[in-house]
Amino acid sequence: MNKLSEFEKRIIFGTLTFCVALFGLVFAKLYNVEQDLKEAQTQISEQSSLLFNEIDIQKSLLRPIVDAENKTVIIPEVGIKLPYNDITKTLQYSYEGGENGFLRITSTLISDRESNRQLGCSELAIVDFDNGDPINPWTESGGSTVLDDGRTLYIVSPIAYENNEGSTLDCKSEVWLQINPEQVREELKKAEAL
Repeated sequence: MNKLSEFEKRIIFGTLTFCVALFGLVFAKLYNVEQDLKEAQTQISEQSSLLFNEIDIQKSLLRPIVDAENKTVIIPEVGIKLPYNDITKTLQYSYEGGENGFLRITSTLISDRESNRQLGCSELAIVDFDNGDPINPWTESGGSTVLDDGRTLYIVSPIAYENNEGSTLDCKSEVWLQINPEQVREELKKAEAL
């Protein structure tokens, strides 16, 4: 059996070292690709979740009860009634439970589904019984009404606004044409307890 010369040992060692380094580099690249794929999957999952949430919200919107005899529109989940008119008869809402609960209000006169906007325009008001603080830069306090039963109904209204996160300026010119947050806010201020 021939003994390897020192030179041959160095070549073999260098080749092995190169192969190990190359394997490490390939492994690192594959790991980065895997991480990039995981990030992409997460982003797709989040976007799908938002889309399905929007679809679920559209399917789960509730309509107030119309009391034609008394000319009122009743939202039983929070125990309020509004005067029946061209604005209130088109309202739809989602109810977020809890001790006092709150409503996210839209209207059948709003259609924002075909839009490519970053921020939606379909929400016309939020009714809360805890506080009327704006929830983001695109909303403002819309006032409050003290109901006969002692509760205070707070209104949060969306506004046309723009910053580096997005814009709702198009809402005013493209979506809020037949009904707008100001009209809904004024009707909500007329709310009475059931």
